[in-house]
Amino acid sequence: MAEGRLSQAEKGSWISMIVNAVVAVIKAAAAFFSGSFALLADAVHSLSDSFCALAVWSGLKLSKKPPERKHPYGYGKRESVVMILVAVWMFVVGIELIMQAGRNLYAGEGSAPSWYAFAVLLAAYVIKAALHQYRLRQSKSISSRLLLAYAAEHRFDIIMTVIVLTGMTGALLGYELQQSWLMLLDPIAGAAVAVLLLWKGYQLIQRAIQAAWDHELMDEEAMPLMRSIQSVDGVILIKELKATEHGHYVMVEVTISVNPNLSVAEGYLVGERVKEHLMHRYLHVADVEVHVHPLERNSRYHVDHGESSTHWIQ
Repeated sequence: MAEGRLSQAEKGSWISMIVNAVVAVIKAAAAFFSGSFALLADAVHSLSDSFCALAVWSGLKLSKKPPERKHPYGYGKRESVVMILVAVWMFVVGIELIMQAGRNLYAGEGSAPSWYAFAVLLAAYVIKAALHQYRLRQSKSISSRLLLAYAAEHRFDIIMTVIVLTGMTGALLGYELQQSWLMLLDPIAGAAVAVLLLWKGYQLIQRAIQAAWDHELMDEEAMPLMRSIQSVDGVILIKELKATEHGHYVMVEVTISVNPNLSVAEGYLVGERVKEHLMHRYLHVADVEVHVHPLERNSRYHVDHGESSTHWIQ
């Protein structure tokens, strides 16, 4: 089941990579023939989305490789290398776009885009919106934090589309009204897209650095895992839980208490059920180590179920 969900995640990333690459090529062609600098910058943004999907796909692909002696926690951190390379590319291209926009503004160069440039921009947005809905449904069905975060970038696409559409519309109005200053809105919009591209690269660097360092999940982040463990039949008490992020996935170590009347074999089966439940429920959980202890006969405990948290008091 977990393997199947991982394959679905790979498929979603692959589709995103191909769709964004095709959209980028179409936008670039329309920008070349229409002369819209803003649409060209947006084509670069779509290409960056394709590269981001490549980073996600490579991380999911590497996570399927079993751990080895040199890599006891798998190969998830290599995704960070791909993310950093994509971010560097964003910085280089973003700076070049800003410089070109500055040259266009200094020379007073602005062109009115043709009607098909608007058609391409709107069609591309419809395609990206459909892709967003597909990724969102898939993310919910496989419980992938990675794809949920990726699908959340749809808001960024909306901002980009509004900026480019504003610049192109202003340039077209400037041409129709013979107002040359309005035609400069197209390169200004292109520069704005380039700035957002730099910001996106900065965020990608942050994600890569965070993924490269192992760190333990905060209590609020680990709470869904605790609730899932508590729901497993046979688990009386969670004595300790440690969830550590390694790259884009999580390693879980948990100590549970079970009925002291259970045999060793029966207690082992409870631990196996805990591991199987977490591995199937959460795609980002790569491995679970369960320590099973019999509940002390003289211990007193209280289980308090609240809306936002669960406390086990011994």
